[in-house]
Amino acid sequence: MLSKGEAYFNWWLACLYLSNFSFSIPYKWDARSESVVLIGPRSRRIYNVTLFLHSTYFVIMATHLAMNYGSMELPELLKGLVTLLASGFMGISRTTFFFWEKDFLLLFNGFLNFEKVFLKRFTNIDPSVRKRSLFRCVVFFFGTFTCATFGLVVAFLLWVRPCTPPYLGSMTSICLSGKEPVAKTWFEYGIKIATVSFEGMMWFHMGPPCCFAIGNAFQSFSLCLKKYLMILSNEVRKTPSNKDDQLLSIFAQYSQLQLLVKQMNITFQDFFTPVGLSVCSNALIFALYVCIRLHDVIPMPGFVFFPMILGDAMLIIGVDFASAGPVYLTSKEVSSQWKMLAGKSQAKRKARSFCPLKVRFGMNFIDELTSLTILDFSVGQTVSLLVMS
Repeated sequence: MLSKGEAYFNWWLACLYLSNFSFSIPYKWDARSESVVLIGPRSRRIYNVTLFLHSTYFVIMATHLAMNYGSMELPELLKGLVTLLASGFMGISRTTFFFWEKDFLLLFNGFLNFEKVFLKRFTNIDPSVRKRSLFRCVVFFFGTFTCATFGLVVAFLLWVRPCTPPYLGSMTSICLSGKEPVAKTWFEYGIKIATVSFEGMMWFHMGPPCCFAIGNAFQSFSLCLKKYLMILSNEVRKTPSNKDDQLLSIFAQYSQLQLLVKQMNITFQDFFTPVGLSVCSNALIFALYVCIRLHDVIPMPGFVFFPMILGDAMLIIGVDFASAGPVYLTSKEVSSQWKMLAGKSQAKRKARSFCPLKVRFGMNFIDELTSLTILDFSVGQTVSLLVMS
C-alpha cells in the first residue's frame, strides 16, 4: 500500500526525497495535505537546468561514440554502448516526468486519495493482504541503492580509467591517440577532479528519478492494484447475493480502479513502458555478453559497471514491469467470478459489464508472460552473439 502509514510509503518517499536532493524531479511531498505536489519556482529553475544538462550530456556522448566507433576495440565499444543504453533509460524517466508531468501527478495522487477512502470503507481487511513483502523490500532497497550509487561508481571508474568511452574524458586528444593521461601537476589534478565530479554528478541526477519512476511508482501501482482486487474479491465473497446495495457499493470501487488504470495507461502507455522495455532488453543483451565473453578482457574497476547494469535490467524487466502482469490475471479471475452471481439483480448486471484491467504498452498489454518472453528473447539474442563470436 502506498498511503501514509502503509507498507511501501517510506520506500517511495525516501526515493522522492533523494530525487529532490538532486533537483531531478518536478514533484515533492506535502505533509500537510498528504499528497504529492509540484515543486516551487526556485527549485523548478534548477530542475530545468539539470534536465538540459542531462539531455546535452547524452547527445554529446552519443555523437562521440557514433563518430569514433570505428577506431575502438570491441570491449571499449561495448562499454560505450551499455553506458548509452543505461543513460538512455534513465533519460526515459526524466522525459516522462517532463512531458507527462501533470498526468503523473494526477495518477500518483489518484492512488493516494483512492487508497485513503478505500481503507476507511473496508476496515476488516485480512492483515496478510496489507503485510509488507520481504522480497519487495529487498527489490526497493537494491533499486534505490544502485541508482543512488551510480554516480560514485562512475566517478571511481573515471578516476582510475579516465579514457573510458563515451565519457567526456575519452574525447580529449590524449585519449583519442590511445594514451592514458597521467596527472603530474596540481592544475592537472584539479582538472581531473572537476571532470570526474561533473561526470559523477550527472549520473547522480539521472539515477534517483529512474528508480522512482519504475521501481517506486510503476511497480507500487501494480502491486496496489492487485491488493485492491484481492480485498474486493473477499468482500464480495462475504456479502450475501441478496444484498444488492452492498454489492453495488463494492462494484463501484472496481469502476474507480478502471479509472486509475486508464490514467496509468495515459501516463505510461505511449512512451515510458514500450521504450523502457526495448532499451532494457538491449542493455541486458550487451551487458550479459560482456559478463560472459569479455570478463577477462575488461579490467577492474571498469568491469563492475556491467554486472550492475545487468542486475538492474533483469530487475526492471523481471520484477518491476512484471508486477503489472498479475493485475490482468487477478482482475480476469475476479470479474469472471462476479459474473456468476446468482439471480438477476442489478449488481449482477453491473458485474457483467466489467472487463479485466489491462496495463498497456503501445497497442498491447502486460500479462503474466510478457516479462518472461522478453527475458527469453534477450537471453536468446545473447546466445546468438556468443555463437557468432
